[in-house]
Amino acid sequence: MTMTMMGIPMPPVAYIGIHSKGSTPRLSILIIIALLCSSFAAGTQRRSQQQRKPTGTASKDLDYYKVLGIKRKSSGKEIKSAYRKLALKYHPDKVLEAEKEESEDKFIKVSEAYAILSDEKKRDVYDKYGKSGLEAFERGVDPEEAGFGFGGGGGSAGNGFGGGGGQNTFNFGGGQQGGGGPHGQKFAFNLFEEMFRQQGGGGGGGSQQQKPQAPADLFPRGESDVSKLGSPKFPDETSKYLWLVMFYSNELRECAKAQPALEQLADKLKTKGTYKVGAIDCKKNPQEAAFCKKRGVSAKKLPRFGFIVDGEIAFYDDKEGIITSMKQLHDFAVANMPHSLVENINHPSQLPDRLLDSAKKAKGNKGAVLLFTDKYETSGLYYSLAYRFRFNMLFGESRAKSLVMAKEFGVKKYPHLIVLVPKGKGKESYSDDYDMVRYTGDLKTIEPVSKWLAELAQPDPKERKETTDRRRRQRQQQRQEYGL
Repeated sequence: MTMTMMGIPMPPVAYIGIHSKGSTPRLSILIIIALLCSSFAAGTQRRSQQQRKPTGTASKDLDYYKVLGIKRKSSGKEIKSAYRKLALKYHPDKVLEAEKEESEDKFIKVSEAYAILSDEKKRDVYDKYGKSGLEAFERGVDPEEAGFGFGGGGGSAGNGFGGGGGQNTFNFGGGQQGGGGPHGQKFAFNLFEEMFRQQGGGGGGGSQQQKPQAPADLFPRGESDVSKLGSPKFPDETSKYLWLVMFYSNELRECAKAQPALEQLADKLKTKGTYKVGAIDCKKNPQEAAFCKKRGVSAKKLPRFGFIVDGEIAFYDDKEGIITSMKQLHDFAVANMPHSLVENINHPSQLPDRLLDSAKKAKGNKGAVLLFTDKYETSGLYYSLAYRFRFNMLFGESRAKSLVMAKEFGVKKYPHLIVLVPKGKGKESYSDDYDMVRYTGDLKTIEPVSKWLAELAQPDPKERKETTDRRRRQRQQQRQEYGL
């Protein structure tokens, strides 16, 4: 039978002590009191440890450079840009409810990294003496005299966001310690607000009424990979590039939620160059609002996404609401590529009718481009290339390893690109009217092959002047149309 005292179960030892022969009541009582005190102290210690367990903790093992995804030699501008992108990505207000806890932890760590690396003195100390040396410096101790060394994060630098453990002792400045808990969390949000607060509107102190501050620009020049567009500079039928454009307002929460997906896509496309990514603020001023309205975009229904080909906008319409992922945006862009610019050529007999005869008749045409591929679908990269040179060349594609086409043109490796140029301008002869030029460079990105084609498609001075004049007239007409 279990014996209790004051509602608390007594250990068997205490129970035996009371009933064993030869024991004194006083000794038994002392044993019971000692056991109860020991149990109470252990429980208090466990509760205290649980209460002290930090949330959103930062680790001593964090490598600040890896947290921000930058190199050790990164400039201040690159550090600021990296923080801006990650802070927007992991801000708890911009993620789903189920992701808030994890995002807040990353948000705090990103803020900690930026707070240190954006401060030249702290960054220098961190690089030389590591995290521990930085903490000593913030306590007023000379890290060199204290014997710290091996800078750049210390410990297991590869942890990054996955880093765990370690007591949370970093200093955000101003004497407030701790990255987890209320201090670090408060600092992280204050840092975010300061970063995205634009200048202007601040009133004086005292009883003066402060003017409301303008909302932060979602795509600030020089920091965002998304190109800022406006009515004077908006893609039209003469534009060299395909464009994915977001019509937005800095004032709307829905636009802020869609911003990270557009930034990620723009960053992804920097090297491939399949199409350009831009944004226009439809509430910047009455002029921009009128421009957006004429383009079919209401300032009351933002954000909206459009893909622009030859000055015409194909809008993304989603019954469920707003685009929130990079994949959604890219799939929308690919679906609206200018498919008519690329002819499917699966047999040499199709060349004259589908490509070469048209090339002869086209004014200023410099040849026909033919891509040999083992794929069954035309890539967005090739559509983009065809669009860039739509005024100078015609484009065809032989898909799925066509054996008869490979034999005709001596193709042994895929992908393979050739250009059929007027007789006398190529290295290999193809027919009475055309020579061949083969491309031997990289076909994974658009810029190298685009540069190569530009040399082949170089217009003569007269054609260049005509093109320049035509584009100037179109720009002037556009400005007059929108009252610019």
